[in-house]
Amino acid sequence: MSDITDIHTNDDTPTVDTAVDTADDTGFGSPVNSPRRRFLRRAGQAGTVAAGVVAGGVLLPRPAAAADGDALTVGQANDAESPTALVGGADSNSNVFTVSDGATTSDRPSVVGAFAQGDEVDNGLYAFSAAGHAIIARGGPNARSSVLLVPSMANPTTQLEAHETGEVIADDEGNLWHCVAAGLPGSFRQISGPATAGAFVPINPVRVYDARFPSNVPEDGPLAAGENRLIPTRDALDVEAGTVTAFDAVPPGAFAISYNVAVFTTTGTGFLFVAPADEVAVKAASINWSEQSPGPLSNASTVKVEQDRQIRVFCGGSDDASCQFTIDVVGYYR
Repeated sequence: MSDITDIHTNDDTPTVDTAVDTADDTGFGSPVNSPRRRFLRRAGQAGTVAAGVVAGGVLLPRPAAAADGDALTVGQANDAESPTALVGGADSNSNVFTVSDGATTSDRPSVVGAFAQGDEVDNGLYAFSAAGHAIIARGGPNARSSVLLVPSMANPTTQLEAHETGEVIADDEGNLWHCVAAGLPGSFRQISGPATAGAFVPINPVRVYDARFPSNVPEDGPLAAGENRLIPTRDALDVEAGTVTAFDAVPPGAFAISYNVAVFTTTGTGFLFVAPADEVAVKAASINWSEQSPGPLSNASTVKVEQDRQIRVFCGGSDDASCQFTIDVVGYYR
């Protein structure tokens, strides 16, 4: 690639006119006047103008080049045997700058790319700070995230590989792991994943359902044996009137709730099964009553909730079994 640059002065103010050859001697077969090339060329020209206007004369800029053994190459690919190469605007890579121990391409265009192919070194990036932050990642107002860990590795607990304390791994099933003890494969703790509920968030207890009051569900009143009812757990209700007092007491993103179920005004011998909203059959009992122990009775447990934060309650038992019931929430997992 050759740049033909004329620098003029007018009232002591330098200006730069650049004519660019379209021939490409970088070996990558892309127009040399690409946006990335223009960006790098203007940066070099600006620096040359600032440093070159001395004693009334102008120093013409020279293209950056690297001899064999140099560690830095700007504006072209470097095939030298140097241990480090900084490549700016190379057409074989969509990053602005790339540091690599071997030829590579980037599937995620970035300002800086660091690649370790294992030819010379094993680690892609090392950062150290004696007093501040070794790495700072800050997403802007429209950024999608501050950090992206691309799932590309197998579950580390199933692989016979050596790991170090402190490693964080995003596996190809969407799980995030933290190594807490080095070994082969080491000891890991699962931080998050599709099958985990996240952290427990305790809240001041709130009532989310009371069968005695008409509420934001079409059904209320006693629940009889053989029946089931879909119940929202989102909003807090007034315990005296059953009206909504706070929206989203269980917020969006919650995967499970910790609840207390109470039964009263019971008949016969029966039970309630508090289940996820998509459950279709009785699988367990969350609370039981009998004619000898009619209640009021209560029991605490945990149940998974779906995105709409609903649960399903089944009633079973003798043919004459029925009850009124309430659901109170004391916390959720998210």
